[in-house]
Amino acid sequence: MKQLTEGSGVNKLVFEFPDEWKTLKYDENGGFYKQYVDKCQGTKAVDFLILENNRQLWIEVKNFRDYAEDNRLRLDQNEGNVPGLTETRHYVKRQEWMQQVAVSRKHPFIADEIAQKVRDTCAGIFGATIQEVTKFKEFSIALQEKIPVHVVLFLQQNEELDLSKDFRRMAQRIADKIKQELVFINATVEVVNQYTLSKNAEWRVVGSNP
Repeated sequence: MKQLTEGSGVNKLVFEFPDEWKTLKYDENGGFYKQYVDKCQGTKAVDFLILENNRQLWIEVKNFRDYAEDNRLRLDQNEGNVPGLTETRHYVKRQEWMQQVAVSRKHPFIADEIAQKVRDTCAGIFGATIQEVTKFKEFSIALQEKIPVHVVLFLQQNEELDLSKDFRRMAQRIADKIKQELVFINATVEVVNQYTLSKNAEWRVVGSNP
């Protein structure tokens, strides 16, 4: 099995994929994204690009383990729940600064964040195709041959949250929102953790290395 890792220390997650699959840590240090794409200010990236038999897996890993409360608002689409955001916008409006100042939440709703990462990854793969980067050859061919893209948000929280019934409902809401935003590439989307990942999936998370 091939292994890819994301994070470090207690937040390091190790993923395994079948040997016959093509795997790439897209945002790896020293890679094409870090060297070139990231120079375009604000351009984002998913973590892993995977080619399995009949589809592409674009995987983004979010590990909120031990930081679930700190990241709670990232899972909430309602901007009215972000402390100070509405008040600040009203203040900017009263000062008639709307043409000069934009007020937004520091961390966007996670569905918006993932959709942006996928959008920007499309641009990155396009650039790698234009430059004929060898490591991206199979992924460039996959896009040219219209191999379907399946977006996966692997969302790790604390165990009691990952095992709760609420996780599946929340995951479906987030997945539906991501899919809605990515209609331009007709991607399928799922949000999973180590407990809800399908037993039929041929890849898995095998643990962490504190």
